[in-house]
Amino acid sequence: MRIELTFALKEPFITADDRGVVISFLKYALSNKYPELFARLYGANVSKTFSFSTFLPGAKLMGDCYSLSLNTVRVRLSSSERELLVALYNAMMNARFIDYPLPQGNSFRLTRVGYSNTFPTGASTEIIKFLSPLVVRCHDRETNEDEYLDFRSVGFPERLQIIADAYLQKREIEPCAVILRPLSARSTVAICLKRKFLCSFGTFELSASPEAITEFYLAGIGSRRSEGFGLFDIVGRGRGDE
Repeated sequence: MRIELTFALKEPFITADDRGVVISFLKYALSNKYPELFARLYGANVSKTFSFSTFLPGAKLMGDCYSLSLNTVRVRLSSSERELLVALYNAMMNARFIDYPLPQGNSFRLTRVGYSNTFPTGASTEIIKFLSPLVVRCHDRETNEDEYLDFRSVGFPERLQIIADAYLQKREIEPCAVILRPLSARSTVAICLKRKFLCSFGTFELSASPEAITEFYLAGIGSRRSEGFGLFDIVGRGRGDE
């Protein structure tokens, strides 16, 4: 399943760094309910098995914030670890109805914690639609600098494969070829924690082993997944499984 969160805003706007706001709230909720789990997840640079997406109704960018058509923010939270998902659910339940301060003098409160079912198909090729943008990071250890690639960038397929292999190995899943083909895709720039990332959005065809696709579907794919990137829905069967 995936956790579905509904937040009520005091005023109908939110900072353009909306993912940073969600991360701050997740940390707040986890540290209150499960301080040991919070320390394990955020006390060191560990690979996390969850991702999330945000939905901002009628969002219009106005300077450094989004003006919204409703006083509502919805968040979808997903993990491939059942124990972690249960902990996140309980932490969210514990953090309901608290006025949480936001930038620019606004605030929101978590008013509803629900869930939706997930439907991994067990296929080796799926048509996927990203709910949060795909980030592919290329880190240069010599300069300690990051470059971010979109689906049109030179080296994008190779870098995505490296990231996928490293993650699957940590999850003790057999590495496999991971191929992402753009169908109705576009590039975008996302903001998170005051940083901007070039990333990819839209609909793609994803080919990999069924086990790997299921893992990516539940935990997200690519870089910075736990910062609200790489979460997707499966919207159809790919050509390889027709």
